[in-house]
Amino acid sequence: MIHRDIANALCEHFPSVAGSEQEIIAYHFTEAGLKEEALEWWGRAGDLALRRSAHVEAMAHLGKALGLIEGVESGPEQRLRQLRLQIAYGQSAIHARGWAVPETTAAFARARELATGIEDPIERSAAYFGLWGGCFVRGEVASMRDVADAFLDDAKERAGLAEQSVAHRAVGESCWFVGDYVGARAHLEQAVDCYDEERDAPLAQRFTQDIGVSAMLFLSLALWPLGEVDRACRLAREAIALAIRGGHVPTLTHAHFNACLLEGMRGDIGRSLPHAEALVDLCHERNVQSWMPGAVLMDGWVRWHLGERETGKARMREALAMFRDRGIGVYVPFVAPALAKADAETDGPEKGLATIDQFIGESERMDQSWFASELQRERGALLLRCAPRDCDAAETALQKALAIARGQQAKTFALRAALDLARLYQTTGRSREGRELLAPALAGLGDEQELPEVREAALLLASLGAHG
Repeated sequence: MIHRDIANALCEHFPSVAGSEQEIIAYHFTEAGLKEEALEWWGRAGDLALRRSAHVEAMAHLGKALGLIEGVESGPEQRLRQLRLQIAYGQSAIHARGWAVPETTAAFARARELATGIEDPIERSAAYFGLWGGCFVRGEVASMRDVADAFLDDAKERAGLAEQSVAHRAVGESCWFVGDYVGARAHLEQAVDCYDEERDAPLAQRFTQDIGVSAMLFLSLALWPLGEVDRACRLAREAIALAIRGGHVPTLTHAHFNACLLEGMRGDIGRSLPHAEALVDLCHERNVQSWMPGAVLMDGWVRWHLGERETGKARMREALAMFRDRGIGVYVPFVAPALAKADAETDGPEKGLATIDQFIGESERMDQSWFASELQRERGALLLRCAPRDCDAAETALQKALAIARGQQAKTFALRAALDLARLYQTTGRSREGRELLAPALAGLGDEQELPEVREAALLLASLGAHG
């Protein structure tokens, strides 16, 4: 009786507690044995904690609600209620523990079960998305694509553009992971086209980040390799502005990481630095555990390129250990060239070659091909360092890098590989072959102002012409 009376008194006479400390009321209803009331207030407490980015607290509150709901009478409304709690629990687990850990996977697997027969399109989509996200982060290609395709098939049956935007994003990012940049662009263009900021901004809570910011950033990561460099950079800046305007912490961390990834792929350390710093600050200040490995990764990558060699290398290695501990597979190839160069500097080029070969092997086993051309290009450079006078192996690696890029229609990566090959041909007296290789690679890119390799290629092409 006393716990019931306390809970009712808090509800009726203490609005500050009812508005900001719902877990106290939930506790007293629980102790009073009033399951329905306790369930309601634990759910409210969990939602409030999630909105405040207090994700560990949210997991605790929502876990109590899920424990109680099993004992409440079942039915269609109760099933929907349970699904919403399950999705909210999964979202809090993402931020508190990470996408790839078993706890998060189990939460969304259960949500997917509960979503069967549920008519609410947002809840069904959130269940799909949570299950797909875990597959993506772990690098489980077959499962990732199966879930994404099922998600899109389900979304196409409805007129709700928000759900279609998220589904196209899932398929597009799945394509990006395996180096299918053309397929990624097609789906991510549709994801961006379906997005409406005013309508869809509130959905960030259900889909981890603002769905427009995510789609725009991954579209930029697909456009850049395809040679649409200026548009990719412009789109990334628009996405960052949108993320800042929204102020949603998980969206901001996601945005800064992927903007840093784009600038890193471009090789622009100056533009990478502010994103890496913002990401580290957000993860520490707001305790965003899900992005902590990514923050350490980017911090180390930037530090190494700025000349803090020992610290940068140690941070990148620390990040990789965190990735492996949490089952994260995606993004790892990005740091491979820097780590290989670091190992080559400290332990000799053979050690650097062994490092890059290890990353290439891991990427091939996962079918993670989005950076495959660059890994082979770096392998060619390391082979030249190992045996400067024996160019055959290096030439083979660079030709493989070029073939991969051409197969992916990745004009930017193809130009980089062609540049390195043309330089190699120049040093071995094969200027004509260099011209024949470089001219079409350069012609395919036009006048991309944001791509310095265009100017480098034009200068080299002129030099090759001058030397017959």
